[in-house]
Amino acid sequence: MQSNISDFTKYKNIVILSGAGVSTNCGIPDFRGHQGVYTNNKNYNNDNISTTSLIESVQNKEPGRSHMFAKILFDIGILKRVYTQNIDGLYQKIGVPQDKIVEVHGNTDNVIRFGDSISNDVMSMIHQDFIDDVKDIDCIIIMGTSLKVYPFAALPNMVGKKCARYIVNNVNCYDVPKNIVTRNFFDMDRYEGNGLSSSTSTTIKIGKRIVSTQHRWSSKGKWKTQQCFWEDVDKWSQRHIDAFNEMIISQK
Repeated sequence: MQSNISDFTKYKNIVILSGAGVSTNCGIPDFRGHQGVYTNNKNYNNDNISTTSLIESVQNKEPGRSHMFAKILFDIGILKRVYTQNIDGLYQKIGVPQDKIVEVHGNTDNVIRFGDSISNDVMSMIHQDFIDDVKDIDCIIIMGTSLKVYPFAALPNMVGKKCARYIVNNVNCYDVPKNIVTRNFFDMDRYEGNGLSSSTSTTIKIGKRIVSTQHRWSSKGKWKTQQCFWEDVDKWSQRHIDAFNEMIISQK
């Protein structure tokens, strides 16, 4: 079943969770893909891949169709927030305001690397959006990520059961091994949390909430509305951009 732009314009507070697949279409290498930085360098660590090389990989890149999709949601007043794992600043470049963007893994001025702690500012925003004001979120769209890195990957499980959940990714997340948690990436103790004890943890603590690390995309899940689209995020976004433009023309 395909989605239509009208499926989203009926919502008031949409959150986008954006992963590496959104940036790879712009010519930026990811970490875990077939040609990823980590995939091609099994000896990867903070010493042999410099922050400079990461920054250089995102320079002079232009936003893609997925970034434009987010900008359209902002323009029509229904984008609550974009949470991105990418450091490239392409959402800002296309015109999404900074206060609508949470850069979970940092940016070119402050890259969050393996072994680093997630910033207090990011954790404060997660607490605000997904705990204090979580009832406001009526739709969450996961784009270009197979949901393997936490706490980012747990955020879809924090929304209320009336919130619509959509995931768009070129790899079927059902094919990704369950319970894979990246150890020592985030120091959850710094934010009322318990540290991740092992690579097979089934829950994490965010604020006062115990959150499942399971993907939970079964049709029998607690969410009334959820759809999975296993396709390229830019092709999916372009389809919705075209439909939006047609809708605007028809209203003139």
